[in-house]
Amino acid sequence: MTGDARLIASGFSSSWMFGSGRLSDYMNPRLPLLVGLVGFATVYFWLSGLSPVATSTVLLAMLCLRSFCFSCVNSPNSLMTLQALPEAQVAMGIGLFSVSRGIAGTLGVALTTTFLEHQRTIYAIELAQQQGVLTLPSEWTKTQLHQVFLGLGDPIGLDQVSRLFPGCQPGHETRPSCVRSV
Repeated sequence: MTGDARLIASGFSSSWMFGSGRLSDYMNPRLPLLVGLVGFATVYFWLSGLSPVATSTVLLAMLCLRSFCFSCVNSPNSLMTLQALPEAQVAMGIGLFSVSRGIAGTLGVALTTTFLEHQRTIYAIELAQQQGVLTLPSEWTKTQLHQVFLGLGDPIGLDQVSRLFPGCQPGHETRPSCVRSV
């Protein structure tokens, strides 16, 4: 599924990159560049509000729009950079531009991965802390059964509940499942 989505987005990007490059040749390259940058801001703002239940169509639309914006930025940016160089240094400029783009791509992936892994760890810690505060339904049941059998004075019933719901060890008396009414 992911491979198919990337294939569609890459096809979309490569076809539009040719179009934006030709468009930059005939008009001021700042216009496609501006459209691409505004599109990038829109896509990443949209991505920040993405929920876990997003459909594959939404993800594919984001990938295609991001690819479209990248192609709107890439060709005009290259053209404007190379137009600023003297004719004798254009070949060197193309090489340096490619090297810097490769380094930026590698560094961008590494930094993004680090940031996302950090955020995932923070989310996992917060979720674990929230889950630790919650009382499970089995603990409610055990507490109610303990109270009923204590009220009846039935040690056999208390023993059966303790075997049925293990987990109340000495030192855990503050957990809701281990609280006994007097």
